[in-house]
Amino acid sequence: MKNTHNRFILGISGASGVKLASGFLRVLPREFEVHIILSRGVCECAKYELGLDIKGLESMLINARNEGVRGVDSRADFGESRALDSARDLDSAPKSSQKSKAKSSKSDSGVLDSARDLDSSDLDSSALDSASAKTPRIHIWHDDEIGAPVASGSFGAEMMAIIPTSMDALAKIACGISDTLLSRAASVMIKERRTLLLAPREMPLNAIVCEQMQRLASLGVIIAPPIIAYYSYPKNLAQMEHFIYGKWLDILRIPNDLYQRWGESSEMDSGKIDSSRLDSSARQNLAKTSTKPASKPTKNKKKNPKRLANEA
Repeated sequence: MKNTHNRFILGISGASGVKLASGFLRVLPREFEVHIILSRGVCECAKYELGLDIKGLESMLINARNEGVRGVDSRADFGESRALDSARDLDSAPKSSQKSKAKSSKSDSGVLDSARDLDSSDLDSSALDSASAKTPRIHIWHDDEIGAPVASGSFGAEMMAIIPTSMDALAKIACGISDTLLSRAASVMIKERRTLLLAPREMPLNAIVCEQMQRLASLGVIIAPPIIAYYSYPKNLAQMEHFIYGKWLDILRIPNDLYQRWGESSEMDSGKIDSSRLDSSARQNLAKTSTKPASKPTKNKKKNPKRLANEA
């Protein structure tokens, strides 16, 4: 019987923040077999935010997963832009050369897109088992492929995350509408009592959305918007994003060291703060508080007994 505990479904819906899905793919541990579901709306978001069509988006996601599998430093500031630049190069290349690039990408990446990427007739059983063990697979499904394996509870995926989660996708899942592969897969996770994480990317939230999130939370769905924190002293946007990735992995109980956790820093324990990690305004405030002279304690003057008698 095949082990299904390492199957992870990543849904990407049509909300702002497609890049967050790519970054999350990069930090997801290599032992997971990843199944990506692209919604209809994500194509428009990718075109507007990243300048990519559907083929370029797929290339970016495969490159991101490839870098994570190869052990490229996921906390490097340039990692995501490199995958994006590679995808744009493929997107802008002539169609005649796109096929050859895509083919070489699959052969070099160490990522299998399906059984057709590796002809089992060319390998014996031991070689095939070895290749499968060393090469985590990634599958990309489109929203209209309603009959895909991820649409069934028997598929056995233990976890699913939708990053980012559009208000349309959230509403459909909350109301039990399963007319797309994304909403169907999410509904399956709920009925099978498996882990489902939603990352709604919207502000402000109206009363209808809050009510839908409350309903989903009562069913055990994890509502985890991409919200940043400042106690880890992020220097740039990439470090802020890595804090979000780390929190998502924490919620899914996947070990990681993507951000500085509260109370773990010796600086915090000793009361000392490295000013180089703060922005200019924070450094100025720190300098003011550190140079401010301490106020002298007031001495309690003893009153004259005769004066006390007169006052009485």
